[in-house]
Amino acid sequence: MLRRTRSLSRIVAWRMILGALGVSVLLTAVTITKYLLDVPYLRRESLEHQARAVARALAERRDPARLPQFRLHPHHYGFRIFSDRLAQDRRLLGQANTDLLPPMATDAQGNAKDLDETFQVFAGPRTTDPQRWQLVEREQIAGHHHYWVQTTMVGDPAWLWTGVVAGEMMDHVIVPFLTIVPVLTLTMFMTTRSVLRPLTRLSAQAEEIGRAVTAGRTLAPLAAEGLPREIAAVVLALNAMLAQLERSISVQKQFTADVAHELRTPLAVMQLGTVQLPDSPRRRQLQADLQGLGELVHQLLRFAQAEDALVESRSPVDVVAVARKVCEEVAPDAVRRRLTIEFDAPETAAVVRGNGTLIEIAIRNLVENAVKFAPPQTVVSVAVDASAAVSVADRGPGVPDNQKDRAFHRFWRSATEQGGGAGVGLALVRRVAHLHEGDARLEDRPDGGTRAVLAFGVGYPSETNSITEAAG
Repeated sequence: MLRRTRSLSRIVAWRMILGALGVSVLLTAVTITKYLLDVPYLRRESLEHQARAVARALAERRDPARLPQFRLHPHHYGFRIFSDRLAQDRRLLGQANTDLLPPMATDAQGNAKDLDETFQVFAGPRTTDPQRWQLVEREQIAGHHHYWVQTTMVGDPAWLWTGVVAGEMMDHVIVPFLTIVPVLTLTMFMTTRSVLRPLTRLSAQAEEIGRAVTAGRTLAPLAAEGLPREIAAVVLALNAMLAQLERSISVQKQFTADVAHELRTPLAVMQLGTVQLPDSPRRRQLQADLQGLGELVHQLLRFAQAEDALVESRSPVDVVAVARKVCEEVAPDAVRRRLTIEFDAPETAAVVRGNGTLIEIAIRNLVENAVKFAPPQTVVSVAVDASAAVSVADRGPGVPDNQKDRAFHRFWRSATEQGGGAGVGLALVRRVAHLHEGDARLEDRPDGGTRAVLAFGVGYPSETNSITEAAG
């Protein structure tokens, strides 16, 4: 579950990226609004773009008058273009829609006398006429062509302002965003990741504590070195809680073991005392009850000793050999109940590292439980796969879906269960699985009945060959 959640550094990185995108959107809106409200600036920039387009077309030996704005909107855009020479030699090179332009002073040969870089607005002869914006600018094209360009516009039906805004956006928003923002974001991300590295180490230690709790190992305290003061205080408090938890678990296990051990002797005495009673249904019922109570005490003692046993003794265990041994030992009881036990396993060993006694107890509980509930003249199927997972299937009444997980709770018993039973067998099976970093579950068989699966998470396939050779 935790591995599917995002890390804190990744969350910070995405927040920074989203923040940068938000800032860029806001900056875009502010920039567009600023230019749309500044009409003189838009007009000047539009005329400058128009002047450069005219000079560039002439330098490329194209007719500037064929540009779309002059050809499609003759009543809104016009220009004159002159060579850049002395005033007496300045020649008119091209023009379009000159009725929009004010008259120019020329000499007898028609050359323009004086040209100065200017930007101005003219009003029409009537108050209702739209404003005419005019720009005179000296343009240099291809590094050596110089022209004087006089342009004018009345309104902007060709939407030349969009090119102006697009250029401003490119210069002031897009280019900074694509250069500065990624570098800044990466720098902030690396800085944040470096700052959060102690937390990452702390998170790994916390995950290890979770696995230690499940596997019954000693709880190691969290390391507080290199942590900020605020987090270090939390770690110290957690370490104190872990120490208290470790003491509580130890006391609980010791108490359970002591109680179970002390109860065994009086129970044995009581069982012997029932032998001296005359044979009657009440004596047989009392003996069955004492036998069930003895089984409960025995299972509780196993619970108390399970974790300590695993900590004290870990070695490679061939699950195939253990399961085969259990089936052979339970077979006489199955025959008495008119049942057949079938066993299926790979030819090679399936090895896990753990406590062989606990693994045998878990498998035995599953097999005995299946034999107990299977109808007469049916088959109990025991199988071990290559991953060392053990499955035990019977043809009994089955377990309802809403009870499958509760069946692994201590002291749970089925509503249809008859006779003795401590109600801790499946709970012990799951605990043994957890101590070996695995799990246990119940499933429905396709043709009726229940399949119990015991899986281990600490396999050692590299040791399979050596165990197989030793068994041979």
